[in-house]
Amino acid sequence: MKSIKHLIFFILSLFFSLTSLFSQTVRIENIQLFFDNSSNEVIITYDFKDYSAYESYDVELIFQDGNNLIVKPVSVTGDVGKDITGGANKKIRWNVLDDVDELSETARPIITITHIGTTPIDPSVALIIDQINKSNKSKYNFKVMRDGVMLLGAGAGVSALVFKLKADNYIDQQKTAENIEEYDIAGENASRYYTMSMISGGVSIICVGFALYQYIWSDKHEQKKHALYIAPDLHNGVSIAWYHNF
Repeated sequence: MKSIKHLIFFILSLFFSLTSLFSQTVRIENIQLFFDNSSNEVIITYDFKDYSAYESYDVELIFQDGNNLIVKPVSVTGDVGKDITGGANKKIRWNVLDDVDELSETARPIITITHIGTTPIDPSVALIIDQINKSNKSKYNFKVMRDGVMLLGAGAGVSALVFKLKADNYIDQQKTAENIEEYDIAGENASRYYTMSMISGGVSIICVGFALYQYIWSDKHEQKKHALYIAPDLHNGVSIAWYHNF
């Protein structure tokens, strides 16, 4: 049985507020009707409520009068039809006389959302989503991480050896010191380099051990344990996502 995935995804913008990726229950509100005498067009305005910037909507317009007679406008332009983005102050223009000879005074517009799709999103968000999707199919990023840690551990191990040799050299100088001042200076230097050697050695052990563990773990588990993604967005800011697979 596959493990349950939990995705904590957030967008951090340096100049703009957070925008939710997941829409609430979108609906149409504030429908208003006007008549433009200069063009003989009916103008309908409306607002989307609780819409998502990452969704598009198929919008349908009909008119229904007091006798439940329904007229579906055809000669319409504006924010109606397929792939309409959410927002306020949406406008539809209907050349009513091209479709009907007259319109009942009791006729009122009814606007409904018939389908919800997706729209192109911020490149940074797309990059993060793409990387998360790739993490389920490829271990490339994972290998880059563990290989880098292995190299860091190897470098720390070499540094530990160099520091130890340097400290041993100061111990030799301490043994041949001609006075107490030279003896103390050599001892202090030896102590400092031994400390640096121990720290580097500890870092090396941790890094190499972690990398080896990840090599073994990845052979048993195809999917990445966790990942942090950072990418620039459209507003001179950054988007950050944290992916964790339990």
